[in-house]
Amino acid sequence: MKSKTHIYVIIMMLALVAINLYLSYYYIVGPGRGEVSWMGFVSLFAALMLIGLTYKYYQSQKKINMDDFNSHIKSDDDRIIK
Repeated sequence: MKSKTHIYVIIMMLALVAINLYLSYYYIVGPGRGEVSWMGFVSLFAALMLIGLTYKYYQSQKKINMDDFNSHIKSDDDRIIK
């Protein structure tokens, strides 16, 4: 089972993604269009980077959890069912 800390980290990263996606919508499509519409593209780029980082973080935690789960197995020879 995942610890609460990892879940909190993922929730906070997804909250930042949601904020950046809203800001990109506001500055590109919404009422904030104008001279600062380039900020929408910066926010969109930041949101995409945070999505990638969240996915990589999730994968690394999944791998760490699997390593901890299999830590009692000493070698490949011990895995063979006799």
